Amino acid sequence: MLRLRAEQFSDEVARTGRLLAELASGRPGIDAASIRANLATSSSNGLKALADDLGCYAEFCARCGVTGIPACVSTVLAYLRSCHAETLTSTAIARRLAAVALAHGLLSRRPSERHRALVALPPILRSFVSGSIPSRLSDLWAEWNNKICAAEDLRSVFSKIYIDKIWGDRVGDDYYSGSGSHNDMIVNPYVEALREFASGLPGAASAVDLGCGDFNVGRRICNLFSTYTACDIVPALINRNIAKFDGLGVRFVELDITNEPLPPGDVVFIRQVLQHLSNDAIASVLSKLDKYRHVLITEAVPITDRFEKNIDKPSGANVRTDFESGVVVTDSPFSLRPLRMRVLCEVREENRLIQTIAYEFG
Repeated sequence: MLRLRAEQFSDEVARTGRLLAELASGRPGIDAASIRANLATSSSNGLKALADDLGCYAEFCARCGVTGIPACVSTVLAYLRSCHAETLTSTAIARRLAAVALAHGLLSRRPSERHRALVALPPILRSFVSGSIPSRLSDLWAEWNNKICAAEDLRSVFSKIYIDKIWGDRVGDDYYSGSGSHNDMIVNPYVEALREFASGLPGAASAVDLGCGDFNVGRRICNLFSTYTACDIVPALINRNIAKFDGLGVRFVELDITNEPLPPGDVVFIRQVLQHLSNDAIASVLSKLDKYRHVLITEAVPITDRFEKNIDKPSGANVRTDFESGVVVTDSPFSLRPLRMRVLCEVREENRLIQTIAYEFG
């Protein structure tokens, strides 16, 4: 009997996943009636609750004059305030929040976020059945991240991200570090800022790239420096870079920057790497950066009045801007204390600002 119920639940989870994926990709919005009609026939009370919660949100959006389920933070916050006004229990509000976050993941314009939501769907649906729903959106993202990147160490975590193509995929690329490393609107201003920065140095400088990824960005700036050491934690990716970029004179090193010594150099780049690490891991990296004279860190921060700096998260694929946070290395709980700092480059991408800041030591 138990086995039969487990198989039945698995079938319903698969059916629910197909339905939500179809609604997310094939229609401009999710209609409350269609959600209830398609999901409420499930024998699982948890899936019935999911249908009801998504329906409640869709109806709220309709009352506000919005069609479907928009991925809009202000609408979500207004909805949660209305939930509080209804004097719902914290568990009920958390369950509704989880339902909305799931829908937003499936409706996201970013392929990596849709993929993450689809991969996380079965365990999240099991949470609905068990009643163990996180109470905050940041906790929900952290849970999804743990489900996707459940591994013993950072090498395994980030190797799995590339294997599963969680940051996306592109025809002809065996490894792909995401749109942030390939979108010309983001990359070109960064490269130009680096050219200007390098031209202002008093002499030939050696550079270290921590978290070089697929090296689509590094290959465009490595010739600006006397030597260039490119590091990444994924062994197979480093081997691929050695073979693919053999003629550039770059030294590629497999390295866990959180707990291994960093290579020597004059300038170090950490481009959109810290956003994927936990606060403890970030603090470990920052504690080793005063050996470099110039530290160039690129991070994204949300464009919102509700920006809360340095909310912690597990190390993995997702980033803090998913829940209106971002890494600010000079603020608590971090303690980077440079002699000088200046913004080299800023690029706006949807609702976030990607900043490259140069910190100078010694």
